[in-house]
This record gives sequence, structure tokens and C-alpha cells, in this order.
Amino acid sequence: MNDSAEQFSDQRGKPDYRPDIDGLRAVAVLGVVIYHAGFGLPGGFIGVDVFFVISGYLITGLILRDLRAGTFSLVSFWERRVRRILPASLFVMTIVLVAGYFLLLPDDYIELAQATIAQLAFCGNIFYWLGTDYFDGPAELKPLLHTWSLAVEEQFYLVVPVLLSGFFATNGRRMWQLLFTLALGSFLTCIVVTPIAPSFAFFLLPSRAWEMLAGSLLALGSNGSEKPITATWASQLAGLAALTSLVAAMCFMQAGSNFPGYLAAIPVACTVVLIQLHRQQATWTYRLLAHPWLVGIGLISYSLYLWHWPLMALTRYVFPSIPGTLMYLPLLASFPIAFASWKWIEMPLRGANLRGTKLFGVAATAMLLPLFVSGWVWLQAGLPERIKEVTIAPPPNLDTLIQKYRTSPVDFDLQELPILGDEQAQPSFLVWGDSHALALAPLIDEIASEHGISARLVARGGHPPLLGCWRPDTAPFQQAETVRWNQNVVDAINQNQWRAVIVIAAWQNYILQTGLENEEPKAEPADSQNQPVDASSPNRQQSAAVLKSQLQVTATAIREPIDIHWLPPAPRQKSNLAQAVRNLALNKWSPQPGAAVTLTEYRQQMTQINAAFTALEASQTRQPNQHHWADLSHCFFDPMGEPILVSGGEFCYVDDNHVSPAGAREYFYEALLAIVNEISLDGVAEQPRR
Repeated sequence: MNDSAEQFSDQRGKPDYRPDIDGLRAVAVLGVVIYHAGFGLPGGFIGVDVFFVISGYLITGLILRDLRAGTFSLVSFWERRVRRILPASLFVMTIVLVAGYFLLLPDDYIELAQATIAQLAFCGNIFYWLGTDYFDGPAELKPLLHTWSLAVEEQFYLVVPVLLSGFFATNGRRMWQLLFTLALGSFLTCIVVTPIAPSFAFFLLPSRAWEMLAGSLLALGSNGSEKPITATWASQLAGLAALTSLVAAMCFMQAGSNFPGYLAAIPVACTVVLIQLHRQQATWTYRLLAHPWLVGIGLISYSLYLWHWPLMALTRYVFPSIPGTLMYLPLLASFPIAFASWKWIEMPLRGANLRGTKLFGVAATAMLLPLFVSGWVWLQAGLPERIKEVTIAPPPNLDTLIQKYRTSPVDFDLQELPILGDEQAQPSFLVWGDSHALALAPLIDEIASEHGISARLVARGGHPPLLGCWRPDTAPFQQAETVRWNQNVVDAINQNQWRAVIVIAAWQNYILQTGLENEEPKAEPADSQNQPVDASSPNRQQSAAVLKSQLQVTATAIREPIDIHWLPPAPRQKSNLAQAVRNLALNKWSPQPGAAVTLTEYRQQMTQINAAFTALEASQTRQPNQHHWADLSHCFFDPMGEPILVSGGEFCYVDDNHVSPAGAREYFYEALLAIVNEISLDGVAEQPRR
């Protein structure tokens, strides 16, 4: 995206200038920034795919032009990349690092430093592939997340010029076959890998290169003439269809784990058609895209892309309860900042009289500042001395909280699972659940140790601990993994003699947020007295029905006569109150936490869930095991019905739904103590295999 107008934006007024390409870049960047702001453009993220195609087209065109003229040099090519990419991106990274000192807590500041180092090494996409879901909520707080696409382009610029120059020298006539083969291989990789490893497909070059190579193939087929001629009706209609389809995809395509895959072919094909048609056809869409307003936005699109996301991410970080409608503030602010960046950083340094060794020396020196600052922040553990003394101690983030406890593999070995409690005792009970089980693991570990007993922990974040169901918002391979993992857990229960099983999950998340599905997607609606909180949402009603049915399936599948304790979740808060508390520890001027969920709202969250577990308890006469479900609302709210958010001077949440160590003790200590007491007093039966 940084080179999308490279061939033309510096040559306005020349015969080969294509203002429509600048206009197309404007459509792409507007889609991205509106999507990131959350203003009703769910498919705006495909603007990045448009950038990829345009970049491939323009860069390959420049390379081929120089190859045909006999003037191509890899050193000269990379010199131009350095002048056009680094000045603005280095400036943005440096400013974000400085802002992070004042705004980010230590753990998040460390992550920013690591991301900066990765981007300086042209590996930002690899860094985020290893630990981020682009469409996940917490990703909204990562100020440099958007640089993944710049890293993909930078890697493309390192590889493709070498291939083209080498192949041109030996067999130039077959260059089209080379590019087509590479594009086809990358496209097939994208289709195959997306359902298996969506993060790999989204972030990495092997599954993204075909988008840029599609533009490369266009450039290879160019006859060198870019002057528009009179359009035909066929080209008029084709242009309208392509632009309409592109905008429609931005309006209706949904973010999720099935992207990029074959869906990425939609923006790629639309962009290819528009570039090809406008090469020599002055269509209606050409005139629209060449409008001065769109061209102007297109010219600053690189700076706009660089600046908009850090502004939005840091705004969400500092103001976690900010209404979505107020995100127009960082959105609007990004435009004048982008213009200033383009006018006084991008353009002057693009034309700077720097060449060869001098240019690379200046670039290396400029990179040292963010590199050294990032390394210092990392080595200094995020500079924790910045934290002020506050009335309420800031909670750790979730990753820090659960890092001691390993996430269970799908096909686990029982003896490799973490032990909670006395490690010298044979495990006598099993803790099964999602990330909320991981959050409660330290408390269970402590209580079990005090009683001289132990448990095995089998937990996977985002996996509902029930047989035969899954989250519909995950990729097909993840749905299959959820089913297989839960079956493996039930097999481990049946094949080993446990005194009890404790099941911990964010049940309301699966009803209200992600949904639940099983092999019967058209489940019967919930009973009339168990209507969903939002009766207009059929998914919630269906998810509640799935919960009810799969609880029965799971109970029936557990053949051992043991006690199964289903732990109710803490209230899911309306916003990330914990982040607001963390910000107050860093900056006294940060806004106070927003309103917490009330007792009435919590009971609404739990209506369908309580009904499902009540039905399970009522069916116990048909089950070999005993199921226990309790109302813990008295632990989450005081006798006056006010929410309990602080315990012992520490905040009770780490985000909007996971509890902190203080929250675990405040909310669940009595219930877990009673369960462990019962297990301990009953004695240890025949021990499970370790």
C-alpha cells in the first residue's frame, strides 16, 4: 500500500498518470479505516486486499520497465523502497513508542516494544501470526497490529525483484508462466490453509502473495499505453459491476476465520477488473475514481493507513468504556495528521538527494532509535516504576495470570496435564473447562494443597466443555477440534476413577456472544418461560436449546458414578472495567470505570443457563452420576444488590469477564472450598492413572 501510487503520484500532469488508481486507493483506505472505527462497514478490511493488488501491479510495472530498458538494479530498487517506506513508518513507530510510555501498562508496553522490533526486521506479520487473531477483540488494543500488511509487502519486495530479474535475464518470454504458477500456488495455499490454520493464511506471505501477483500479471500484460480512450458499453457495465461488487463486499462481507480463503478472490478480482478496464477505457467508474477528492485521499492513503490505527487503538486502550459513536474523534483526527505526515515527511524524503551507501547508512541510523528504545523497554520489563500508588491495585492481564498453567492439547496425555494441589498426592478429581478454568486454577491449586489432595487440569480457551457442540464463529477445523477434545475428556473421565469433576466455563458467553451449535442446527426453541434476553435474536434461543440438550448428552456419556460440579460464571461486564482501573494506576486523569452489571442484568444473563442446569439436576434419577449447580449471585453482589468489584484493595476482574486472583477468592472461594472439603472427607478412591 505504501507504493500503490509510486509510479503516478509524483507524476501528476504527465501522460501516463492514472488518477483512478489514487481514487481506488482512497476506496481501499476508507474501507479499512471505517471498518476499524466500527461504523457499519463489516467488510471494510478487504481494502488491504485492494492495496495488495495495486502494489503488485505498480511495483512489477516499474521493475519490468527498467528490465526492458536495461537499467534495472536491485540496489536502486531497494533504495526507492527505503525512501518511500521507512520515513513515515519509522516516525509513526517512534511516536507510538513515546505515547506508550505515558499510556501503556508494563505488559502491554513490552508487547509494543516486541512488535516494533519485529516490524523493523520486516517480520511484523510473523510476530502477530504467533500470537494474535486479527478479528479478536483484544487485538483492538495493539497499536501496531496494522503493520502486518506492510511486512507482507516488504517481504514481497525482497523476493519478487530477485525472481523477475533473474528469470528475465535467462528466459524473459516465460516470465508470465513463472508469475502465473507462483500466483496459482499461493492461491491454492490460501484456500487449503484458511480452514486449517486461519492465522497463517491471514498474516503470512505464502497465502497472500497471489493477491500481489495478480497485479503483477496485469503489469506483465500491459502494452505500455495508459492513455484513456472512448469506452464501450461492455466496459462501462463491467466497470460498474466491479466497483459495485467491491463496495457491496465491504458492506456485507463478515469478518471471521473463513477469510482470506476463496473470499479474498472477490476484492482481488474487482480490483483487477478496474485496473485493467481503466488502462485504456475512460469509463464512468474511471471518472468517479479520478474525482479530485478521492485522488487527494488516495495520495495520503499510506500515511492515513499508518496513523489511523494507533490513534484508534490507544483511544480504546485509554478509554475502554468509550461509546462506539465517539470513535469518530480518532477517525477524523487521523486525516489532518495523515496530510501533515504526507506533506512534511513522506514527500520531502522521497525526493531527498540520498543514494547508495549514504542512503542505507542514514536509514540504518534512523532505525536504531526505535530499535534501542524498544530493546530498553523490553529489558526493563516495561518500566514498571511508572505505576503510581493507587487505592485499587491494578489486576494482571489474562496472559500473565494463566501463564503458569498449560492449555490442554486436543489429543492430550493425561499424565502430561498440569497438577493442581499437592503434587505428591495422586490426583483425585478433574478440573475441566475453558479459559475461566485457567483463571480459577491458582485458587483451586491453593485450596487443594491445603487439603493435601490434587487434581488434573484440562482446559482450552474458547472451547465449551460439552460433548457434541461447538462455537459457530470458529473455523471448521476448530469446531472439529472442540468436539474431539471434549470426547477425549469424557473418555479420560470414564477410564479413570475420579472422586469428582469440576466444570468451569463462561456459559453466558456461549449464549449471548459466540453462540453454540451441534449437529442439529435447527434446534427447538427454548421453553416459553426461558426466552432469550434479546428475544429478537434467534441464535441465542437456539444456543440455549443446544446447551440444554448437550448437557444431557454429556451427563449420559459419563458412566462413572461421580459428583460433577458445574460452576456458574461471574457476571459478564458491559465493558472492560479492569482496563480502566489499570489506566488509573498509570494516569490519574484516566476516566473512571463505567457502570457494572446489576443484579437484575446478571439474572437476565443467567435465565436460560439456570433453566438448562435445573433441567439437568431434575434428570439425575436417570443418570449414574450426581450433578450439582448452585446460584452464586450472593457472592457477586452484596446484600443490597450492589456489585462487588473490589476485594482486599484489588480489582476483581482482568477484563470484562475473566476474574482476577482477588475476584476468584471473593467470588468462588466458599464454593470451591466446600467442593474440595467434600472430596477430601470422602477419601481417595482407586487412583486415576497418572
